[in-house]
Amino acid sequence: MKIKILIFILLILTSVVKSNEIEIIELHSNKSLDEMVLEKVNEQNSITDSDENETDINNEQISNEDIIENDNTNVVDLEIIETSNFWNDIELNELNFFLNNSNNIKSELIKAEFMKILSEENFDYSIEKNRNIFFIIVKNFYKNGEINKAYELLNSRNYDNDKEINFFKLVEFNYLLSTFQLDTLCENKDISELEFKLDYNLLDKIDIFCLILQNKLLEAELQNSIMLETTNDIDNNFQELYQFLIGSNESIDLSTMDFDQQYSSDLIFLYSAMSRIGDIPLNDNFFKIDPNNLAIPVILNSATNITTRLKAANIAFLNEIINIESLAALYQSVDFNSNELNKPEDTINQLSNNKEMLMAFYYQLTNIQIFPSERLNVLIDFWMFAKENNLEKIAYQLSTKIITSIELNSQNASNGVEIALSYIYNKKYEEAQKWNNLYESSKGVDDKSTYVNLLLDLYKSDDLQPVIDFINLNSEKLTQLNDKQTKELVILLLNVIQGDNKNIIEYDFNDIFDDRKMPSLMMNNLIVDSINFDKNNKFIFLVATSINDLEWSEIHPEHLKIILEGFTKYEDGILMKPLILEIFKSYKIL
Repeated sequence: MKIKILIFILLILTSVVKSNEIEIIELHSNKSLDEMVLEKVNEQNSITDSDENETDINNEQISNEDIIENDNTNVVDLEIIETSNFWNDIELNELNFFLNNSNNIKSELIKAEFMKILSEENFDYSIEKNRNIFFIIVKNFYKNGEINKAYELLNSRNYDNDKEINFFKLVEFNYLLSTFQLDTLCENKDISELEFKLDYNLLDKIDIFCLILQNKLLEAELQNSIMLETTNDIDNNFQELYQFLIGSNESIDLSTMDFDQQYSSDLIFLYSAMSRIGDIPLNDNFFKIDPNNLAIPVILNSATNITTRLKAANIAFLNEIINIESLAALYQSVDFNSNELNKPEDTINQLSNNKEMLMAFYYQLTNIQIFPSERLNVLIDFWMFAKENNLEKIAYQLSTKIITSIELNSQNASNGVEIALSYIYNKKYEEAQKWNNLYESSKGVDDKSTYVNLLLDLYKSDDLQPVIDFINLNSEKLTQLNDKQTKELVILLLNVIQGDNKNIIEYDFNDIFDDRKMPSLMMNNLIVDSINFDKNNKFIFLVATSINDLEWSEIHPEHLKIILEGFTKYEDGILMKPLILEIFKSYKIL
């Protein structure tokens, strides 16, 4: 009876709705920025697809050709066997332990290797254990701010008959919500013939949201009323957003909503999509719920405070979620007026407590300079500010095209070192060398140009020899520093790389304890065993767990020595050089 009364009321309301001329909500109204932000995501998915196609082609070729035995084939076979053995040997509780204790790996190199192992699994899904491993990996990605990687993995296989289909569909739908692919979301929801259930009435809420997007407000109201009648757990956040979108609530403030509920982390993507459709600004508290996974929703919500959007974009770029073109587009969209740009010193003072806005301001200020000399001066100020705020990776990459407009001539020679450093950061070593040579021909060789030459030697070579030469040439100077930790590092590296025990640290009987963390004896023994028995994947998992939450400079030297010795054997030592350079940065040697 209630339903019949409700339908009658809704029929009356329909005329009111039409008279108020509720605007039909168009999907993807801001296509240019959407496309730019999603470009990297689509690129990653296309790479995944092409890899799968290439694998299929290769498998077909192998089946039709004679197998030719050679050294490379043996290496590949050994890698496949090692990977297969790793997943065959690992227990589910052991995998859960590794993943739960490696969710904040601060080393970019270790994290990349760790993620590569998780992302490149190739299981036989007819085996139940492998299906369980796959579920654990996808869940780990989703829960730790890597929803894009979780979605990529799901795209790599057919999970229609999987017992975890409910969770996999949750990930799929939330990914589409987070990237604002609402057309695809509503289509996938409608055409799916699979039987699955999403907790917290998420499927019903998505149905209602899609009906609003299609301007089927009467149907949306009916379905929402049925949902309210058939559930005991009312989602007040959804109801507030829903009432605003259909015009029953004239204003809304997300800061008053309660996002501490147990279901919020799974529904937050729906909230973000509804907020964008309604031009409802997201705030810092909303963003902090899940900074990685919510980065794209925040970036794409034009109603959100620009500082929050810039903060999300910086995080997304540094975590390789968006590309530099997307970041540049957002930086350029910040609305600075002519007075602010014409009086940069005043603007910089006014924005002194807002590093995100200042980064965008410096970027725009650089681009509007007419004269190359003025452009270069602003650019150098931009780099200096970024370095002070640990954002130099962003500043250098944003200025890649700008520095190509700076002519290599005597007028710019005094800034040759700074320009060379920007080129080194962008891996354009020949250009860096030209600018450093220009500086030296004008100013002579000094500490700054010598430092650039050192970086060029270290970075442009593929082997470890320049690193060895650097340590040997500078070992005396470095070991004379008052910094005991740097002395220890240099001596440790000489010992690992060359077996050099000549350098020893002078005893200081007042220095008995070392505050840096040392893993348990069991952990160290497990790492040593993985090295001795060439268990590469397990070595990476153990190392990632043992250094979780730690910078290289915070790791006990005895443990660091074990790790370095392991990397001399891991992948034939190919990662030793980038690892040592990363450690140098952590110790602020470079």
